[in-house]
Order: sequence, then structure tokens, then C-alpha cells
Amino acid sequence: MATLPVLIEEDVERINAALNDFLSQSEAQAALVTAEGGFVIFHAGNTKDIDVTALGTLAANACYATQAIADQIDEPNFSAMYQQGEKLSLLVSTVDTYHSLVVLFPARLSVGAVKYYAASVIQTIGDQLKKARARNPSKLIDPIRLNLSGTSDLFKKKA
Repeated sequence: MATLPVLIEEDVERINAALNDFLSQSEAQAALVTAEGGFVIFHAGNTKDIDVTALGTLAANACYATQAIADQIDEPNFSAMYQQGEKLSLLVSTVDTYHSLVVLFPARLSVGAVKYYAASVIQTIGDQLKKARARNPSKLIDPIRLNLSGTSDLFKKKA
């Protein structure tokens, strides 16, 4: 099933601006937005020493595992997962059924403060993805079926 709406420049600008505002407010190091399967569709912040593809995939799948645990204990929803490290910590929160926000932040920061600021960016991203989906509900992309070695069909200028 296709899950990612076709995004236009307005969508990209709003989501990127929301991520950058979030990073500034929360003092987090990096933020990723993943689609189903952990495909990174947006990333912001200091990611130069991070394999964002691997981080996005692993974090999204850890979030799916957390949801499976919730199902096992008859909990309707675990909407976030937090991992505390010595130097860096990780927060993964669901945006909607198919998307997650992955936040990497210094361990000295309070997870509560990061979650507080994350609530706003999650709402903004969710609203923008919903708007994009409503714009053309029959045009959805299945990231799993993308041929990443041949993207010419995906990136064509409209006439």
C-alpha cells in the first residue's frame, strides 16, 4: 500500500522550517522524519557524522517493535520510545500511522523538554502530510517499491 503523499515545494519548506525551529527550541542535535519502513524523507541538524539512512531504518523499526510490545500487553498505543545514552539520547515518536519523528539529542537535556517541543513539530508535520495527501489522494508513493538506483522517473519536471 502506498503511504507517502507526493510532496510539493510548500510541503518541503514548511516541514524543513518546522524541523529547524524544533532543533533551535529543544537544543536537539538532529531530527529525522521517516516513512513506513524507516525511509528517511527529511532530516535536519548536525547529521554529518551520522548514517541517517541506517539511523532512520533502525529507529523506525524499533518503534514498530515497541508497538508490537504494546499489542502484547493490550495497550492501545505506545506513541513514543526513548533510549538514554551517556552522550546522546534518542526519542522516536509517531507522527501518524506511517511516519515517525526521530530525535537525537545530548543526554544532558531532559527528555521531557524534548518531548514538549516535539509535540508541536509532530503536529505541524502531521498536518502538512495530511494536506499533501488530501491534495491528490490517488497519488501516493510506496517508498518500499522505489528504485533508488534509477530515480529519473521519480524526478521529472512537469510540463
